[in-house]
Amino acid sequence: MEILIEDIPEEGLTINADSTTAPWLSSVLKEVIGNRFTDKDKAELAVTLIKYDGNVDITGELEITSHPECDRCLKVYEEKETIPFHVLMAPLYESRQQQKEEEKDDMEKELVKEDMEFSFYEGDRIGMDEIVKEQMLLMEPFKHLCKEDCKGICQRCGKDLNLGPCGCKEEHRDARWDALKNFKPAKPAKKKRATKR
Repeated sequence: MEILIEDIPEEGLTINADSTTAPWLSSVLKEVIGNRFTDKDKAELAVTLIKYDGNVDITGELEITSHPECDRCLKVYEEKETIPFHVLMAPLYESRQQQKEEEKDDMEKELVKEDMEFSFYEGDRIGMDEIVKEQMLLMEPFKHLCKEDCKGICQRCGKDLNLGPCGCKEEHRDARWDALKNFKPAKPAKKKRATKR
Protein backbone atom coordinates (compact mmCIF):
# COMPACT_ATOMS: atom_id res chain seq x y z
CA MET A 1 0.00 0.00 0.00
CA GLU A 2 1.47 3.30 -1.08
CA ILE A 3 0.64 6.71 0.41
CA LEU A 4 1.24 9.90 -1.52
CA ILE A 5 3.02 12.47 0.66
CA GLU A 6 0.85 15.28 -0.71
CA ASP A 7 -2.31 13.39 0.35
CA ILE A 8 -1.36 13.69 4.04
CA PRO A 9 -3.38 16.64 5.43
CA GLU A 10 -2.02 19.13 7.98
CA GLU A 11 -3.89 17.48 10.84
CA GLY A 12 -2.42 14.09 9.87
CA LEU A 13 -3.73 10.94 8.25
CA THR A 14 -5.04 7.91 10.16
CA ILE A 15 -5.11 4.50 8.52
CA ASN A 16 -6.97 1.51 9.95
CA ALA A 17 -6.64 -1.83 8.19
CA ASP A 18 -7.31 -5.46 9.00
CA SER A 19 -6.13 -8.64 7.32
CA THR A 20 -9.65 -9.67 6.22
CA THR A 21 -10.32 -6.51 4.16
CA ALA A 22 -6.80 -5.34 3.25
CA PRO A 23 -5.07 -7.88 0.97
CA TRP A 24 -1.75 -5.97 1.18
CA LEU A 25 -1.65 -6.48 4.96
CA SER A 26 -2.52 -10.16 4.66
CA SER A 27 0.24 -10.54 2.06
CA VAL A 28 2.84 -8.91 4.39
CA LEU A 29 1.81 -11.22 7.24
CA LYS A 30 2.12 -14.33 5.04
CA GLU A 31 5.53 -13.16 3.84
CA VAL A 32 6.95 -12.46 7.33
CA ILE A 33 5.38 -15.17 9.52
CA GLY A 34 4.33 -17.69 6.86
CA ASN A 35 2.19 -20.66 7.93
CA ARG A 36 1.91 -19.35 11.49
CA PHE A 37 -0.72 -16.93 10.15
CA THR A 38 -3.67 -19.21 9.38
CA ASP A 39 -7.03 -18.48 7.75
CA LYS A 40 -8.71 -18.21 11.16
CA ASP A 41 -6.16 -15.65 12.41
CA LYS A 42 -6.48 -11.92 12.02
CA ALA A 43 -4.46 -8.75 12.33
CA GLU A 44 -5.45 -5.13 12.84
CA LEU A 45 -3.30 -2.11 12.03
CA ALA A 46 -3.83 1.45 13.27
CA VAL A 47 -1.36 4.07 12.00
CA THR A 48 -1.15 7.87 12.09
CA LEU A 49 1.04 9.82 9.65
CA ILE A 50 1.95 13.46 10.36
CA LYS A 51 3.86 15.53 7.80
CA TYR A 52 6.18 18.44 8.59
CA ASP A 53 9.01 20.03 6.57
CA GLY A 54 9.04 17.13 4.10
CA ASN A 55 9.45 14.60 6.93
CA VAL A 56 6.75 12.11 7.86
CA ASP A 57 6.25 10.88 11.42
CA ILE A 58 4.56 7.46 11.52
CA THR A 59 3.24 5.99 14.77
CA GLY A 60 0.96 3.04 15.28
CA GLU A 61 0.55 -0.54 16.34
CA LEU A 62 -0.19 -3.88 14.81
CA GLU A 63 -2.20 -6.50 16.72
CA ILE A 64 -1.73 -10.04 15.44
CA THR A 65 -3.23 -13.41 16.34
CA SER A 66 -1.22 -16.34 14.97
CA HIS A 67 -0.65 -20.07 15.56
CA PRO A 68 3.08 -20.84 15.87
CA GLU A 69 4.62 -24.15 16.86
CA CYS A 70 6.24 -24.19 20.32
CA ASP A 71 10.03 -24.51 19.99
CA ARG A 72 10.17 -26.82 23.03
CA CYS A 73 7.18 -29.17 22.85
CA LEU A 74 6.25 -28.71 19.14
CA LYS A 75 2.58 -28.08 20.02
CA VAL A 76 0.72 -25.51 17.88
CA TYR A 77 -0.78 -22.81 20.12
CA GLU A 78 -2.53 -19.45 19.76
CA GLU A 79 -0.34 -16.39 20.24
CA LYS A 80 -1.52 -12.78 20.50
CA GLU A 81 0.98 -9.97 20.19
CA THR A 82 0.94 -6.20 19.83
CA ILE A 83 3.74 -4.56 17.87
CA PRO A 84 4.02 -0.82 18.57
CA PHE A 85 6.15 1.24 16.22
CA HIS A 86 7.42 4.73 15.56
CA VAL A 87 9.28 5.66 12.39
CA LEU A 88 10.43 9.09 11.26
CA MET A 89 10.93 9.26 7.50
CA ALA A 90 12.89 11.91 5.64
CA PRO A 91 13.40 12.47 1.90
CA LEU A 92 16.34 10.47 0.52
CA TYR A 93 18.07 13.54 -0.96
CA GLU A 94 18.58 14.91 2.59
CA SER A 95 20.30 11.65 3.51
CA ARG A 96 22.72 11.93 0.57
CA GLN A 97 23.46 15.57 1.42
CA GLN A 98 24.13 14.68 5.08
CA GLN A 99 26.35 11.75 4.02
CA LYS A 100 28.49 14.07 1.87
CA GLU A 101 28.89 16.48 4.80
CA GLU A 102 29.90 13.65 7.16
CA GLU A 103 32.43 12.31 4.63
CA LYS A 104 33.82 15.82 4.26
CA ASP A 105 34.21 16.19 8.04
CA ASP A 106 35.39 12.54 8.32
CA MET A 107 32.95 12.01 11.20
CA GLU A 108 32.46 8.72 13.02
CA LYS A 109 28.90 8.15 14.19
CA GLU A 110 27.64 5.77 16.86
CA LEU A 111 24.27 4.15 16.21
CA VAL A 112 21.69 5.11 18.86
CA LYS A 113 18.03 4.15 19.45
CA GLU A 114 16.80 7.20 17.50
CA ASP A 115 18.70 5.97 14.42
CA MET A 116 16.75 2.70 14.54
CA GLU A 117 13.51 4.71 14.32
CA PHE A 118 14.75 6.73 11.35
CA SER A 119 14.30 5.87 7.68
CA PHE A 120 14.09 7.47 4.24
CA TYR A 121 11.61 7.62 1.40
CA GLU A 122 12.34 8.25 -2.24
CA GLY A 123 10.04 10.09 -4.60
CA ASP A 124 6.59 11.31 -3.63
CA ARG A 125 5.20 8.29 -1.76
CA ILE A 126 5.73 5.94 1.16
CA GLY A 127 5.22 2.15 1.04
CA MET A 128 3.26 1.15 4.15
CA ASP A 129 3.77 -2.56 3.45
CA GLU A 130 7.57 -2.15 3.70
CA ILE A 131 7.28 -0.24 6.98
CA VAL A 132 4.98 -2.86 8.52
CA LYS A 133 7.24 -5.69 7.29
CA GLU A 134 10.34 -4.03 8.77
CA GLN A 135 8.67 -3.45 12.15
CA MET A 136 7.46 -7.07 12.29
CA LEU A 137 10.95 -8.40 11.55
CA LEU A 138 12.49 -6.17 14.23
CA MET A 139 10.05 -7.51 16.85
CA GLU A 140 10.25 -11.20 15.83
CA PRO A 141 11.06 -13.26 18.96
CA PHE A 142 14.01 -15.69 19.02
CA LYS A 143 11.82 -18.46 20.44
CA HIS A 144 8.12 -19.22 20.39
CA LEU A 145 6.98 -20.84 23.64
CA CYS A 146 3.45 -22.06 24.40
CA LYS A 147 4.16 -21.02 28.03
CA GLU A 148 7.23 -19.72 29.84
CA ASP A 149 7.74 -22.91 31.86
CA CYS A 150 7.17 -25.34 28.96
CA LYS A 151 9.03 -28.59 29.75
CA GLY A 152 9.45 -29.64 26.13
CA ILE A 153 9.57 -33.24 24.92
CA CYS A 154 11.58 -36.24 26.07
CA GLN A 155 14.64 -36.56 23.86
CA ARG A 156 14.38 -40.34 23.97
CA CYS A 157 10.70 -41.24 23.50
CA GLY A 158 9.27 -37.90 22.29
CA LYS A 159 6.52 -37.64 24.94
CA ASP A 160 5.25 -34.14 25.78
CA LEU A 161 6.64 -33.64 29.31
CA ASN A 162 3.97 -31.01 30.07
CA LEU A 163 1.51 -33.94 30.30
CA GLY A 164 3.62 -35.74 32.91
CA PRO A 165 6.82 -37.78 33.15
CA CYS A 166 7.52 -40.28 30.40
CA GLY A 167 9.05 -43.18 32.35
CA CYS A 168 12.38 -43.12 30.55
CA LYS A 169 15.32 -43.84 32.85
CA GLU A 170 17.14 -40.62 33.59
CA GLU A 171 20.80 -40.81 32.84
CA HIS A 172 23.03 -38.08 34.15
CA ARG A 173 26.11 -37.99 32.00
CA ASP A 174 28.33 -35.36 30.53
CA ALA A 175 28.85 -35.95 26.81
CA ARG A 176 32.23 -34.23 26.99
CA TRP A 177 33.67 -37.34 28.70
CA ASP A 178 32.49 -39.77 25.97
CA ALA A 179 35.88 -39.70 24.27
CA LEU A 180 37.46 -41.22 27.38
CA LYS A 181 34.93 -44.09 27.62
CA ASN A 182 37.14 -46.59 25.77
CA PHE A 183 40.41 -45.22 27.06
CA LYS A 184 42.67 -47.83 28.71
CA PRO A 185 45.74 -46.59 30.50
CA ALA A 186 49.02 -48.30 29.70
CA LYS A 187 50.25 -50.78 32.30
CA PRO A 188 53.15 -49.43 34.31
CA ALA A 189 56.51 -50.95 33.46
CA LYS A 190 57.92 -53.37 36.03
CA LYS A 191 60.82 -52.01 38.00
CA LYS A 192 64.01 -53.98 37.79
CA ARG A 193 65.49 -54.91 41.12
CA ALA A 194 69.00 -53.89 41.69
CA THR A 195 71.25 -56.91 42.13
CA LYS A 196 73.79 -56.97 44.94
CA ARG A 197 77.42 -57.35 43.96
